[in-house]
Amino acid sequence: MPAFIRKKKQRILTLLREYGHLIVGNILVALGFDLFFAGNDIAAGGFSGLGLVVSHYLPVSVGTVVFVISVPVLVWSFFVQGWRYTLSALASTAALSAFTDLFAALPT
Repeated sequence: MPAFIRKKKQRILTLLREYGHLIVGNILVALGFDLFFAGNDIAAGGFSGLGLVVSHYLPVSVGTVVFVISVPVLVWSFFVQGWRYTLSALASTAALSAFTDLFAALPT
């Protein structure tokens, strides 16, 4: 197998591994948030805590609020950190928002 194909294959495997870790980490964070913080009405700090407070008073899900609040930060990160960092941050934000909404139906 030519060297350039091996390098490309290795790069793809590295990206899949990194994004797999990102997804697993976000699943664990969303489970912890939904089962502990949201289940006991504890507003943690950061965007998740703000999302919990906003969703308590408005008919919108926590994940949606977290994603909407994160959009300006993602735009800013594009200019400061570049597109590669912003792409992984966007994937992480979307995963956390989706898993938070998905796990909201779990009993606490």
